Amino acid sequence: MPVFNKSMTAKRIPTILGVVVLIAGVIGGVILVGQRQGFSLRASPTAVPKQVKVTNVSEKGAVISWITDTNVSGFVKYGEGNGNQNKTQGDDRDRKAGTQGKYTTHYVTLEDLKPNTTYSFGIGSGSKVYTEDGKSYTLKTAIVTTNPPKADTISGKVKLAAGQAAPGVIVYVDVDGLTTMSALSTQQGNWNLTLSNARTTDLLKYAAYDREKAKLTIFVQGGDLGTATATTLSANDSPVADITLGQNQDFLAASNAASPIATQSGGLANLAGITIKDNQVSPAELSANPGEVVSIANADTVPHTVTGKSKEFDSGTISPGGMGSIILPLTPGDYAFVDSTQPTVVTMMGVIKVQSQTAPAPATATAQTDGSGFADLLSGDQGATVSGAVTLLNPGNEENIATATPEILVKGPVGKQIKISVHSDNPQTDSLTIDSDGVVGWTPPEGLSPGEHEVTIEYEDEQGILRKIVRKFTVLAATSEVMDELPAFTASPSAQTPTPSKRSTMPATESGIPEPGGTLPTMLLLAMGFLLFSGGIVLQLKGNR
Repeated sequence: MPVFNKSMTAKRIPTILGVVVLIAGVIGGVILVGQRQGFSLRASPTAVPKQVKVTNVSEKGAVISWITDTNVSGFVKYGEGNGNQNKTQGDDRDRKAGTQGKYTTHYVTLEDLKPNTTYSFGIGSGSKVYTEDGKSYTLKTAIVTTNPPKADTISGKVKLAAGQAAPGVIVYVDVDGLTTMSALSTQQGNWNLTLSNARTTDLLKYAAYDREKAKLTIFVQGGDLGTATATTLSANDSPVADITLGQNQDFLAASNAASPIATQSGGLANLAGITIKDNQVSPAELSANPGEVVSIANADTVPHTVTGKSKEFDSGTISPGGMGSIILPLTPGDYAFVDSTQPTVVTMMGVIKVQSQTAPAPATATAQTDGSGFADLLSGDQGATVSGAVTLLNPGNEENIATATPEILVKGPVGKQIKISVHSDNPQTDSLTIDSDGVVGWTPPEGLSPGEHEVTIEYEDEQGILRKIVRKFTVLAATSEVMDELPAFTASPSAQTPTPSKRSTMPATESGIPEPGGTLPTMLLLAMGFLLFSGGIVLQLKGNR
């Protein structure tokens, strides 16, 4: 009997083992399925948007920016009021490139919004849309304001600690009483924005500030590249001194430094057709050709303008140490001008005689001069030209562009000073210097409306002749879905205050239904348990015979 019992026990072990494995397979499969579903509902912590900011708020648009711990794609789902977020806008860099990239800094410009209207939005980071505990972020646009102030564009450059350009970093500028303004740096590290577009914090009007003495607090967010801070005065904001990531820089002491015109030999003053110093224009009488661009250098300590008495031309307000220009009428004649800030001061009056003869043919460069558009820029031939000529690389002539904030790329001799102007309903102008790699990029701080626009590049060649490059391009009307490859997510309920999200509030699938877990491990375990169970039964039947 003991022998029989031992034999029977040995033969029953496979049966028991089969049942145990079967149960373990079922339990294990259920656990795996549950875990897989749990993973699809939880977002990776590295993709969670942090430091979400709403900046550049106007009656027609706003900028939403944030950072992530890892490189992921970014976009914004938004809609009017608390309703359906039925529009998608991609990162500004993606819209320019036409492809979706992955970054740790994310910068999305919303356009064509309605004035004085509340919008809800969700942050798209990677493959998910983030909100705060099921509640959407919100923003409100400014009211329509008439009589906008004269444009005040500020600019600068951000560098890495080793001295290279810092591309794709976000520059935030704060002035007391103003809404925060921001800009995204170009591949060359350059940034610019129109500070005069800032509103009061209640969004009821344009904000007033001292354009010479206002303190600017600048915070640079580079994501995985690091951060930096800087302070300066509005008198020294075009350009702001170079900002280096990883440093806290105080440029306030530079407010008493000599202006660039006074300290640079062969600098801004030598480029000017008219120079203003000690509250006096020189020369007071100037001869020029129809349609010619006349540069103006303000070497004085106060702002000035050069304005035609009948408004035939107007330089706008030129800050101390700054540059401006005017485009002369095409009709020959004598055109008197004044300083609109003090129109009765005789020493600030003058006459420009537009003569009938035409000027020498301008050096109208095209993208094909040194290759074909970006092909030349990317081929490695990025050094400065030796002839002193300047080339407009982008946009191409008559090019159709699918973004309201195109990057204008200019190639030329290192250190060459140029003036970029975009002529549209709201003209925008900035003065730049060609970088050490022979290329400089600039983006209009205020988005361009759909339609045809004209960009001009002005510079002085080696013979001292003022040259002008003219290029026309068209901004295409935006569509509601700018990036078709982005998933269509369902909107979340609205919230009152935008704060960074901690978790996803919806499944990360197009259908809105969680994907089921994998069944292969479960099926294998079930099959193994079934085989062992069946084998145990067969052995037991044989032992009973």
